Amino acid sequence: MSKRITIKEIAKKANVSIGTVDRVIHNRSGVSESTKKKIQKIMKEGNYSSNLIARQLKLNKTYTIAILLPRINDYWNNIKSGIDDGCLEYESLGFKTSYFFFDNTNVNSLESAIQQAYKIKPEGIILAPTILDRSPKAIATLIENNTPFVFIDSNINSSQKLSFIGQDAFQSGKLAASLLVDHNSDSYEICIVTFNKKDLLDKTNSERILGFKDYFKNQTPIIHDIDISELEKVKNRIIKQNKTIHIFVPNSKTDQLPQSIFNLKEQNKLKLVGYDLTNTNKELLQTEKIDYLIYQKPKLQGYLSIQCLYKHLILNMDIPKNQFISLDIITKENIMYCQ
Repeated sequence: MSKRITIKEIAKKANVSIGTVDRVIHNRSGVSESTKKKIQKIMKEGNYSSNLIARQLKLNKTYTIAILLPRINDYWNNIKSGIDDGCLEYESLGFKTSYFFFDNTNVNSLESAIQQAYKIKPEGIILAPTILDRSPKAIATLIENNTPFVFIDSNINSSQKLSFIGQDAFQSGKLAASLLVDHNSDSYEICIVTFNKKDLLDKTNSERILGFKDYFKNQTPIIHDIDISELEKVKNRIIKQNKTIHIFVPNSKTDQLPQSIFNLKEQNKLKLVGYDLTNTNKELLQTEKIDYLIYQKPKLQGYLSIQCLYKHLILNMDIPKNQFISLDIITKENIMYCQ
């Protein structure tokens, strides 16, 4: 008997996602007629049978996925939207999600959310480990329960994780630095601006700052690592010296800078890099108050986290430990292509 083709092989041959193949197998909407015919042709040629489908997809089982995210804002809502899309795609296979939200500045809140998540006995966990490294107790709970878990947005070195999905934060910081460096002038100073001490507790923020500083280790611009309360004083001193000010905000809070900073754009005294396409950040980018935003594709991160568990739990596929999202630089010229 000839070898039957697998779902993964069908998807590769058709140049589509595994989820698209699943839609065709179960005759669900959302696939163009031409793509559907191409997949069906590959299935027929590969001797793919309905009995094999049933065995591979374990159709009678329910897969409960616990999602642990910081309390919702624009960014986390986009990640949640991607997770919801993924769960909807695999709903016919028994996938369902339960959300547990925590205070991103409070370790006790994270530990409580993890304890609540395990009460539903999930088959898989998706977790944003932004402050997980501050809680040995929470890390121990994840490991001891032996449930596959996926890190999203932030990465913690753990051999027990199934996978990490997100950007390389250290390299992202280096990218931000490369956008602010001026090789033709030394008449500028750089400010790394955070908004409170809790910003520095977030692992992603701290890794970005480390990467940013690493880029300049063999260069000599003056770098100020400051809290927002110090910015006005530092800004005034830099401007009095007839220098420009280059600002790096290592998270999505760029829009929280004071208006006096944005006014420097009119004097050509400001260069500014931040993160994330929040509604207000997009407006500032389009009006040229922000020069660059580094885009993390949060919706894609969410979708891929569900797809990762689908491949592991149902298809028994090997999963890479790190699935890095591209480091995309967004300007007012290309923002219209970002979703």
